[in-house]
Amino acid sequence: MQMRNQLKDSLKTPEEERYSGKITRHDHFDDLTDIDNALNKVPEHLAIEERRRYTESCFGHLLRMDRGMKFSAGIVHRLLIRELHHDGPEDEMRFLLGRHSVRFSKVEFCLITGLKFGELPNTSTYDMYDAVKLCLLYMLNWILMGLDEREKVPVWQFRLVEDLDAFDAFPWGVHVYKRSIYGFKHALDGRRRRFEQRQRRKGVDVHTTETYNIYGLTHALLIFAFEVIPELGNSRCRKRREIELSPRILKWDEYATEGGEVE
Repeated sequence: MQMRNQLKDSLKTPEEERYSGKITRHDHFDDLTDIDNALNKVPEHLAIEERRRYTESCFGHLLRMDRGMKFSAGIVHRLLIRELHHDGPEDEMRFLLGRHSVRFSKVEFCLITGLKFGELPNTSTYDMYDAVKLCLLYMLNWILMGLDEREKVPVWQFRLVEDLDAFDAFPWGVHVYKRSIYGFKHALDGRRRRFEQRQRRKGVDVHTTETYNIYGLTHALLIFAFEVIPELGNSRCRKRREIELSPRILKWDEYATEGGEVE
């Protein structure tokens, strides 16, 4: 019990300040069908080869994702409000789940996404486009990176995609993780204070739902939650409505057992 009390003192959002949240996410996994459509519209004599080139690329395995997976803002929000201050690497996160401090790092991100990690090469030497190259850039920026509509695709990516071997060899996991972990760690920055100020100005209950943006590969956090809390995937939770709306299902403290930090 002492371990849990110590961890509770490290919560970024104290339990008494928790609030309901509605997430606007920017990883557009619902748009994977756009890639299917683009590859299917190339000339018939090229269609099979173009699809093979894409499915064998660094992002090809993502086209085999279960398209029926629904995003649950409730689970991700309840994970984020359990984030802990910690002394580990700056590009990692810790969450208090019951009595456990659970780590989310590039290791878990790599296992979930299958994206490559390694040393970032110099991309300035690569001097547009068939369907495969456009689909690769679309997958990277619109789906994996959660690019805001107002942001531009960097010039160096247009150069790099001209060499498909170099594009496939690039450690995109490092690139996507860096953006994602920044988006996750800062999603709730100052949110509670602004939320209460706005609600008081309107003269309404401060416990109503707050809406906020998360940039990066938000689906990775959702899958992480299902991995560390298997009970979320049991028969009670299979309906999207139940996952998003049932506080009883999402009261993770009920599922915790004795233990310290999970590394």
